[in-house]
Amino acid sequence: IKMLSIFFIKIILKKEYKKKLFKNTSLPNKLDILGNGPSLKETLIKNNFNGENTLVVNHFADSSYYEEIKPKFYVIQDRYFWESNVLGKYLNKRNITFKNINEKTSWPILIFVPNRISNQQIKSLFKNKLISVKRINLINLPKIFNINFGLNFPNLFYKFWDNNIFSPPVQNVISASIYISILMDIKEIILHGVDMSFFKALEVNQKNNKLGIYEDHFYGKEFSLQYKDKYGKKL
Repeated sequence: IKMLSIFFIKIILKKEYKKKLFKNTSLPNKLDILGNGPSLKETLIKNNFNGENTLVVNHFADSSYYEEIKPKFYVIQDRYFWESNVLGKYLNKRNITFKNINEKTSWPILIFVPNRISNQQIKSLFKNKLISVKRINLINLPKIFNINFGLNFPNLFYKFWDNNIFSPPVQNVISASIYISILMDIKEIILHGVDMSFFKALEVNQKNNKLGIYEDHFYGKEFSLQYKDKYGKKL
């Protein structure tokens, strides 16, 4: 009961949540979300995207299309962008991306990051004055609580999502981007380059019997052994 009371108080306090979150931000009615899947390369060749209506994700700044499109919105969600105990390979990847974002951005851009990122960390990573950063809560309720609470109190449950007290289950940067687009009250969301498949990319080396995965993105391919995760821990 005490826990529910706290939730109700938060909802009341966040009644104007969306207005406060996006104050002084011009929001489009339609939004193109550009994922990292291999099909995006052909999509970018065939289409001209209006940066004012475009959201990009994770390593998009590493491509030449970043400066060409000049996207207004950017979502960086994956944990290895923020944590210190990841493998050197991923530290290098994220450092290149942060460097590109700071050096290439010559237009106003709004970057969304998980709310666990501190203000100090944000200031140290984004030094370009044209970059604005908003923190979004991407933590969802435990699965069992999600099911039971959602079935019995659906309206209140959706109110939590709508006010970003909790988020829906966010499995990857695309689902996070869709949720953020809904928070922005976007009327039409169009997805591009979301064709990645973890299981199809798995491959076993027939010589040493080690499992690996070809990570196929629009900006290139890379092969990673899967006996360890991004933190160097055994799977």
